[in-house]
Amino acid sequence: MTHAHDQIPLVAVGCGRIFEMAHVPALRESTDFEVTGLVDPSDERLALMRAEFPGAVRAARHLADLDVEGAVVLIAMPSTMRLEVAAAALKAGAAGLFVEKPLGHDAQTARRMRDLATSHRRPLLPVHNHLHEESFAQAVAMAGGGALGRISGIRLVHHMTEPFHGVWFEAPDWRIRSVMGCVDDLGYHGLYLAREIAGCPAEPVGPQPFVSLGRSGTVDEARIELGHHNGVRTTVEVSWTADRPLHELTITGAEGRVTARNDGTLVSSVRGHEQTYSLEAGLGPMYTKWYRYAADRLRQGTCDESLRVACEVSRTLDHLHGISRRAQEEQTNG
Repeated sequence: MTHAHDQIPLVAVGCGRIFEMAHVPALRESTDFEVTGLVDPSDERLALMRAEFPGAVRAARHLADLDVEGAVVLIAMPSTMRLEVAAAALKAGAAGLFVEKPLGHDAQTARRMRDLATSHRRPLLPVHNHLHEESFAQAVAMAGGGALGRISGIRLVHHMTEPFHGVWFEAPDWRIRSVMGCVDDLGYHGLYLAREIAGCPAEPVGPQPFVSLGRSGTVDEARIELGHHNGVRTTVEVSWTADRPLHELTITGAEGRVTARNDGTLVSSVRGHEQTYSLEAGLGPMYTKWYRYAADRLRQGTCDESLRVACEVSRTLDHLHGISRRAQEEQTNG
């Protein structure tokens, strides 16, 4: 099969909310990838998403019904299903895998997926999209370039206007109808961003790294505290608000501080000199940059640390799961 301008064929497995909101706008604009197939158990979702892409896009309810040989397979199914889909795609001859985070529902699953890709000699790229949010990327670059001096603290805040939609988790825990829902999704963002900034893994601080404030049986605000091996401290906060949603990253160093928001605002204060910038923002531009980056990785045949980081983050999430479950059991038995 030939593709215009040497575009890379891509088959998307999972046509739900994140695919529609983030991947579709980026893939429609991409000159690097051509969507050749869609897989979803819902005929309604397939018809809706197929209309987004011109040309002969094949659609099926099961991956086995499509020929994926030589195509990159994007996996945006629930985390409990991703390993099974990855194994089937690699066995069918996929040229590589793009996997929404987290790679699986626990660290063992993430490692198994990594090992599968390695054994098939195929690239596997986790979709660590916030590294390509323009304001966040600039803040991370400032920290990495030494402009802030020695980094001492990292804080990531997520203000949400609606309850977390982690429908693939098992039972109520940290957020209603989800086990560790905002930790596994929003907390994951904080962990890989912090890993990129600090340059080493993080572990929970103390026996109880969670600070939660509840109201009417739901968690309205929660905070996770973590420490990196080099002494840098990270705080990840999740809250629900009636105001607009906001993701905000603040990096503090010996020489100054930088704050980045997902509305494109970047404020830096270094050695008493403050500057404010307004940068491109939105899910579409962020994922467009990620796909450009992913295409470069595929064509160059090079890999970065993102897969190793994904496994590290999954291990930390397992630790947090254990702490949360023990606390829940103590409360139940107390």
